[in-house]
Amino acid sequence: MSLNYDDFFNKLQELKDGAYLQGGMVTSAQIDEMFSDLSEEQKKFIVEYLEKNHIGIDEAIDPKSYMSESEINLLDMYTESLEAIDYVSDSVKRVLMMDAIAGKKEAKEQLMQQYLQSVIDTARLYSGQGVDFMDLIGEGNVALAVAMEQLDCVEGPDDVEPLIMQMIMNAMEELCKEEGSSDDTIKKVLELVEKVQTKAKDMTEELLRKVTIDELSEDSGISRKKIKEALSVSETLYDYIEKDEEQ
Repeated sequence: MSLNYDDFFNKLQELKDGAYLQGGMVTSAQIDEMFSDLSEEQKKFIVEYLEKNHIGIDEAIDPKSYMSESEINLLDMYTESLEAIDYVSDSVKRVLMMDAIAGKKEAKEQLMQQYLQSVIDTARLYSGQGVDFMDLIGEGNVALAVAMEQLDCVEGPDDVEPLIMQMIMNAMEELCKEEGSSDDTIKKVLELVEKVQTKAKDMTEELLRKVTIDELSEDSGISRKKIKEALSVSETLYDYIEKDEEQ
């Protein structure tokens, strides 16, 4: 089936946004419901796309599973450094909030420490957007520090945590937008994959066998480079295309 790419991308973005709120995952049922008009093959591409962006299907993906050894070591060291923080009760935190709103520097510093772990937890929700995990944490910490200086704008302690968390999330979202693929790039990739898949499937059904990249390129006019690009995005295409010996 031919895709309406604007509608498709909007739904895909909505699915990704929902993943943030679900701990970095979506359910198979959500995919089926949101893309009920697509074929199973097209849904496979959605699953592959989400997994490549480190968004889990039915369960979250541990960020360490796709981090380099050096990144893991940095994260472990940073996490260990937070173990020295004396986390306070909700009632004590509320007092810190009121003092921070009043502009007391020491209260701001203590309150900021209470949310450093929250920055890490929030970074996990945005870790599938092609941005280094430690960069997300760094951006979140900067936003946290800025939030401490804007507490004089809130009406009371009940508004403090929503402001802090919103600023952390906004900062990470902006970083992901800056570092991640643009909408147009994603649409072009989707169009390429569908074009290659449609032609490869037609040829496979006609020849009663998988086709080679050279055969597909010659018959379709799609360059070998573009076909390989599509294959790197969607392994489902190997259902119709022979693996290149050069790969």
